[in-house]
Amino acid sequence: MNDDTRLFTQPAGYVPVDTALDRAVVLLAQRNPFVLAAHSGCLYDGGTFRVPFFNQTCLLSFPQGEGDSLSPWLRLLILHYILTADGTAVEEQWISYRNLPGAELFGGRFHNLALHSLAQAFSRDLAGFSRAGQALGGIAMRLGDASCRFNAFPRLPLVCILYQGDEEVAGSANILFDVSVPHYLATEDLAYLGEYLVDTLKGLK
Repeated sequence: MNDDTRLFTQPAGYVPVDTALDRAVVLLAQRNPFVLAAHSGCLYDGGTFRVPFFNQTCLLSFPQGEGDSLSPWLRLLILHYILTADGTAVEEQWISYRNLPGAELFGGRFHNLALHSLAQAFSRDLAGFSRAGQALGGIAMRLGDASCRFNAFPRLPLVCILYQGDEEVAGSANILFDVSVPHYLATEDLAYLGEYLVDTLKGLK
């Protein structure tokens, strides 16, 4: 894992987005863009990274780290992914958020804004989940009562799993990450990534 990730693992709320962006851009300018592209699985050409993100392709300039159509949060997440990626192979072995390094700092946010929100929206609407997942570029899997695999970034897959509820038992959900994920994003960033995924799925419902 690249040592630059130490700048990105402070508890949520400690570093304003603008400050974190400034730090990430400084680091970007110090790196070889072709090496960054090779490690992250992105394309680099003519001073621009082309970064697949779920069902879209985001453009990020080098060395400025600018993205005209990107929100500050998404721009920061892409920068963190590119800077952290070290080319470690994806293993297709899945772990939960609580097994990630430092998860105790951000687990509450991830549970409330990702897992609980996902279960509330879809545990009794599996067909709606399947439609939303497909619209976001997901591929159905045979886990739980419904599940979908996504490529958030080229080398960062994740899986959403739903367990159906009824009048007596509340539904539940989980989001699993490949065991290689610490080599691509810090645990704090993954909490925000999960929140983004669930909010997007709800918007596509």
